[in-house]
Amino acid sequence: MIYLVLWFGPAAFCMDTTQSQCGGNKQALWYYPHEKLDAKTYPGFSRELFNDLALQLTGIGYCLRYYSAGDSLLSSPKSKDNLCIQIHSNDSSATYGPDNGNGEKNLIVDIYKIDELTKAKTGPPQNRQLLSLLYSSDDSTAMRSVFVKKIVENLRTQYICNVTITSDPLGARVMAAHGGLADITPLEWVVPVGSLHVQCSMKKYVALDRDLSFPKPGVYTYFLQMKKRQFYNSKYFYPAMAMLVSSAAFYYFDGYYYNRYNQLGELDLHNDPGNFGSTFQKAQNCERISIASLVLCGLFAGLTFWF
Repeated sequence: MIYLVLWFGPAAFCMDTTQSQCGGNKQALWYYPHEKLDAKTYPGFSRELFNDLALQLTGIGYCLRYYSAGDSLLSSPKSKDNLCIQIHSNDSSATYGPDNGNGEKNLIVDIYKIDELTKAKTGPPQNRQLLSLLYSSDDSTAMRSVFVKKIVENLRTQYICNVTITSDPLGARVMAAHGGLADITPLEWVVPVGSLHVQCSMKKYVALDRDLSFPKPGVYTYFLQMKKRQFYNSKYFYPAMAMLVSSAAFYYFDGYYYNRYNQLGELDLHNDPGNFGSTFQKAQNCERISIASLVLCGLFAGLTFWF
């Protein structure tokens, strides 16, 4: 029980702290240490490693988070392309198990997309090793520092792309469909190798959708040319046109039924009073609907200049 408190207490604290520090311009990176990692190194190793990594990864645009199955962010479609690193020893069968005979243990970091972990029932379907490093308990602080540097460097060179996005005009808001990234141009993001769908929006300009591709690690620059929004770009333009067509159609039927009504004489009134009254009523109804449609058309047309 004490071990569980020592394990989950710091983890929860670090997770809450990290969540509060995550901003819209940082990509979430999940931290998933093996349950016996501390037993293979020393008590508190995984927590100290998390703190060291969180500090270093912030500088390259990542926000480190403890993996927890109950985290609401995991169920969000925005997180499906986020990366997760799992840290373990090549020998995890027993507490303080055998090493290589020199007081060293092989620490391994595997990396995969978070949706691979959430969809798998028995863990990630395919581990992809990011690095492997011999750990010696003789100088644990120095070894941990080297371990952190290796993880950050391998992430930077194998999985990270530096993306710069500018726009004309500047100050447009860019949001990524996945990953939870959002910022104002000009901006710089650090994203995994792959692709990203973004939407660029700005008041009085037409929203712009782009698919960005990052086939390999490196530096990528994108320029988004915004178009000034015209009244016909508004979401209210088509409702306005529909109301205008409706008004014209009912105006036509209004004239049609009034003409039929005017052609009816006194004899029609006596012989077929129902037809006489219904024709007049139809003409009135068409007139009212035509006027109402025209009013709505004017209302929607006015909204096209603001929305």
